[in-house]
Amino acid sequence: MDISRETDYALRMVVALINHPGGNPSVRSVAEEFEIPYSFAQSIQHSLTEAGVIVSTRGAHGGMYLAIDPDQVTLLDFVQMLQGPVLLSACETCGENGEDCPGKPYCTYDPIWMFAQDNLRKCPSSFTLREAANGIGLARLRKLSNKESGVLDFKKEDTPEDDSDDEVAGCIHIL
Repeated sequence: MDISRETDYALRMVVALINHPGGNPSVRSVAEEFEIPYSFAQSIQHSLTEAGVIVSTRGAHGGMYLAIDPDQVTLLDFVQMLQGPVLLSACETCGENGEDCPGKPYCTYDPIWMFAQDNLRKCPSSFTLREAANGIGLARLRKLSNKESGVLDFKKEDTPEDDSDDEVAGCIHIL
């Protein structure tokens, strides 16, 4: 997963809107506050408007405000609004018309990539935009590292010499 510069700056702009509710800051003021080049901020404002994330008004009392609920939209949702699906590999989209790879049914790597991809998506889907804007503390991250989160910790020293499925499954530690 690669977070583009546009998405990074868009997240900064959303932080400004979350932290200034009802303030309708201008693109220029947000660009200055977060050190985003103004012309790039204008382009991002357009992308955010097109994606339905913000509403932008012109004039003396204009500015931007959120059109989404930051308590309901996750970081993963936001990234996918701007960048499209979060994919670790092209296995899900490299086939004809963006379908699965034609080799997927017999590919020995596919289950590994899909497993890794699912885990990659779990972290950003665990945080809402408001939580991220307000800063996630270490205690919250530790809490999410429990068994329910499904984040996996592969420890090389725990890998069995016999690679049978039963023994390998026993070496996957859920934090």
